[in-house]
Amino acid sequence: MVALNLTDLTPDQHSAINHIYENDSTLLVADMGAGKTVCAMTAASELLKDKHLKRILVVSTIKVARNVWATEYNKWDQLKCLNVALALGSAADRTDAIMGDAEMICINFENLVWYVSEYGIHNFDGLIIDEVSKLKSNGGSNFKALRKIINKFKWRLTMTGTPVSEDWTGLFGEMLMTDGGASLGRNKTKFLEAHFYPTDYERRNWALIPEQDSAILKKIGSILYHLPDYRHLLPKLIETNVEVPVSAHTEIMYKAFKRDCILKLNDSEIAAPNAAALTGKLQQIAQGFMYGEDGITHKLETHKLSVLKKLPSIKNKKPTIIVYWFKQDLDYLKSAFPEAVMLENSLNIDAWNAGTIDILLLQPRSAGHGLNLAQGGSNMVFYSQLWSNDLHKQTIARLWRRGQLHRVNVTHLMLENSIDYIIGARISDKSKYQKLLIKHLTASKL
Repeated sequence: MVALNLTDLTPDQHSAINHIYENDSTLLVADMGAGKTVCAMTAASELLKDKHLKRILVVSTIKVARNVWATEYNKWDQLKCLNVALALGSAADRTDAIMGDAEMICINFENLVWYVSEYGIHNFDGLIIDEVSKLKSNGGSNFKALRKIINKFKWRLTMTGTPVSEDWTGLFGEMLMTDGGASLGRNKTKFLEAHFYPTDYERRNWALIPEQDSAILKKIGSILYHLPDYRHLLPKLIETNVEVPVSAHTEIMYKAFKRDCILKLNDSEIAAPNAAALTGKLQQIAQGFMYGEDGITHKLETHKLSVLKKLPSIKNKKPTIIVYWFKQDLDYLKSAFPEAVMLENSLNIDAWNAGTIDILLLQPRSAGHGLNLAQGGSNMVFYSQLWSNDLHKQTIARLWRRGQLHRVNVTHLMLENSIDYIIGARISDKSKYQKLLIKHLTASKL
């Protein structure tokens, strides 16, 4: 592999690096595959080299830590001097990394509570959070743990491709992790009451007050840096829906459960006590099964596998990523495609990118951010639909990113007259929040 150097970075990436270097708090917003990691590592390397920082803690998912942060610096000449260690695995392995002499230590989100309780700030003065949207909920244990020490870091960089994938309320948690509360405060209730209005009696859901988007942006504008969209330079992205016919029996069952919220299967009674449970069960029916309260998986009729097998990329054995959500989805797919490989580790990633895998099975929660799969193929099928706009975009970006040389074809298998179409419509609606923020960011630079 030929090492890359600074001249291989784009002018936009150089500008981002300069901003990150010169500011103690930055929320870097960049589309998937824009090069957030190399920008972050280059700026961090310069800060360490110039003695502005002594040590940097990086928080990410396990897969991104192992397959991105632990490998990216080997690809670039200017990063070869970095000493990166992974605080993953057993407590002993994590302790060895933290107590070692590496300048940059990567830890996963799930171990933040352990780290803070054991070490506090320790000897870190720099912090990078890769995909800070995972900490936008200020009620989570990981958020609460990191909040205790957030203002003790001298320099903070947070990164995401979708800062407002759901709505603008999540910016509070993301900005608190970025600037310690300097821009939006440290009290979420006060933030909500200043910029939103409650849409329900219990004040659990909030809507943006007209024109308050500009007010919020004014407060965070100097901290938030947008790495411009590069996707117009990429090969074309084609997303299509393929409708899957529903059998008469499945349609009757689906409508009955939707109406009554209860169904009897094989002497077992399956109920949905609330709207969230109902949507989950309807999605299971659309996938051809239902999970029972007794721990038994009830298999139903589905035509999704037969339609999947007839798709051109599958039929012609072109490398294809199949996206699934439920464990039963995976069981069905493994039975239908015994040769398929699950995305589990760096060996699977390397094999896919080397072109030795025809079908790669991907669960979005474990592969939604950071992984580059562009070299292995350009076809993706959503066997299951995703409620999260963030996961949806990030999953597609595993293929549609820098380094992709071919048109990317994304196919969604949608069961006729089912919740699959509701999920698709909801994803489209959520994306308006992200578009609104990017519009603001772009306009602020004109």
